[in-house]
Amino acid sequence: MEPLAVAVQDCRRGDVQAGKSVLVLGAGTIGILCMMTAKAMGVTNVCITDVVEDRLKLAKELGATHTLMTQSRDLDTVTNEIEQLMGEAPDVTIECTGNNWCQRLAIQTTVPSGVVVIVGYGDPEATLPLAVAAQKQITLKPAWRYDRFCYPIAIDLVSSGRVNVKPLITHTFPLRQTNEALNMAASRNPGVLKVMVQCDVE
Repeated sequence: MEPLAVAVQDCRRGDVQAGKSVLVLGAGTIGILCMMTAKAMGVTNVCITDVVEDRLKLAKELGATHTLMTQSRDLDTVTNEIEQLMGEAPDVTIECTGNNWCQRLAIQTTVPSGVVVIVGYGDPEATLPLAVAAQKQITLKPAWRYDRFCYPIAIDLVSSGRVNVKPLITHTFPLRQTNEALNMAASRNPGVLKVMVQCDVE
């Protein structure tokens, strides 16, 4: 439930709602949950990007309108690919990677007067095209975890069936294999998203 509360906070920071288009950069757990939360909030045009095909396949199965494997490192090329897929520049971009190149892409790709939500944290300092942000009047909104309103919303999204978090749990371990579970979670191997340790009495 905690990662979904984070996604709720991220979408609320971006004022995500029906009628807006949303781009999510990064199809890890938080990115996919942001996509699912945006859909639950009424958004019908959501694109999610990543460099791992399996994650994009899962995102598509869970409701992403569009997915994009970002193979090029040219900002203009990827911006054009996103706009062609979505049919427009996104109103809101939620950056979930912490990668500086993706942070720059978020500013470049978002529609003028749009919102970029900074979710992923990488280096403590980053170089951003602030002149572009100023010229486009982009609103930059950092997001940090969640506030007291997010958990009740997350619980409601799950209990009502609007968000199904179960497919994100890719591996399950018994309590006695906690070390193996932690190693699996830290491996970042293809096919690994959320690793769960079950505390049932054995």
